[in-house]
Amino acid sequence: MNHTIAQAVAEMLAILEAERDAIHRFDDDEVIRAARAKQGLADRLREASREDLAANASALATLLIELRRNASLLLYARACLRETHARLAKKAINEA
Repeated sequence: MNHTIAQAVAEMLAILEAERDAIHRFDDDEVIRAARAKQGLADRLREASREDLAANASALATLLIELRRNASLLLYARACLRETHARLAKKAINEA
């Protein structure tokens, strides 16, 4: 595995783990930090050659699964927050 790609994948997996923890805690500051860090690593991976990417296909496939996992968690958290907001708004209107 290309060291640069291996390093980027390892860093990205660590960021995704931290992001999952932040999502579970509804820690928006940490989620934003993770998003910025992921963008930087994604930029590094985009600069890799096709040959290096092909040579690391297995690790990148694992990374893709984890990225999708976090995307699902983020969508779910967003839906939960919207539902909570809607309920609180309705309650405030009813109590007014």
